[in-house]
Amino acid sequence: MKDQTHVLPLPAEPPTAYEHLFWKAYDIILFLDYPDGRIIDANPAALKAYDYTREEILALNIGDLSDPAALDHLDEEMRKACMGGIRLETVHRRKDGTLFPVELHSIGVYHNNKYILQSIIRDISANKEIEKLNQFQLEELQASYEQIEAMNRELEDYHEQLMITHEMVKERQEKLELALWGAAEGLWEWNMSSGEIELDMSSANFIETGSDNKIKFKDLQELLPISIRPTGPNSPRG
Repeated sequence: MKDQTHVLPLPAEPPTAYEHLFWKAYDIILFLDYPDGRIIDANPAALKAYDYTREEILALNIGDLSDPAALDHLDEEMRKACMGGIRLETVHRRKDGTLFPVELHSIGVYHNNKYILQSIIRDISANKEIEKLNQFQLEELQASYEQIEAMNRELEDYHEQLMITHEMVKERQEKLELALWGAAEGLWEWNMSSGEIELDMSSANFIETGSDNKIKFKDLQELLPISIRPTGPNSPRG
């Protein structure tokens, strides 16, 4: 006695609704003899998908519609479908040899003392194209993210170098100021456009201005002793 667990009985007289579903369904529907896999019946969607006439497809085996690379697993898949049902993604083949991805649901039906496999098959080519597009977009986003990360790392390195340079300049300036202070020398800045001169504290002390801060002069003549300043109608008077 064969194990009939989880198999569905096939109605002796299919109702009109059943016939309507079979003939009008968008999905491929195949009935297969078990265990040889011979095609017993196929709906119009199957004829369109595989590009066979009804007479042609009824002369075929399910292996004729399968990807040659998947034939080694076909017997085991049919056994599982017969004993409890199976759902899987695989690849099928059209009359002209082109392959297309499908999602297959198959279950065993016990009828007239033998098993028949009822298979509902959906072409998922469009889904696979969407998956490819999504994967491509994901890879593009990942590449963009990695590029942004690399740019951020470069900016961080550049900022770090700027900070190091700033500290070096600051340190050198402090050393220069310390050296000038130790040498009792000073610095002065001359604005050539305005003529103004600005002395730092050391220079101011050097010329004995009496100021402990930076001091400004209107021009060079103010730095000269009064006895040697230029005289004339345009010269400043002491």
